[in-house]
Amino acid sequence: MPLTSLKLDFGTSTSPKEVGWLRYSTALYTAARGYGWQSGFGLAAKDTLYPDPLDRDCVQGKDAVFLLDLAAGTYRI
Repeated sequence: MPLTSLKLDFGTSTSPKEVGWLRYSTALYTAARGYGWQSGFGLAAKDTLYPDPLDRDCVQGKDAVFLLDLAAGTYRI
């Protein structure tokens, strides 16, 4: 069955994640997964300790590229 929705909560491996979202940190792209960072160089996962689990953490990096395999079509991002 094709993927119809992907909700990624970027952050550290231990920071709280938003309910119904997938925790994602600095893992590199794999064809088996179909998404991930192109390179881990310069990536840093951060937790700001804000109370909201979706807004409190992030993954930062200069010139970072996140890859996602998608079939041809129209998407809402």
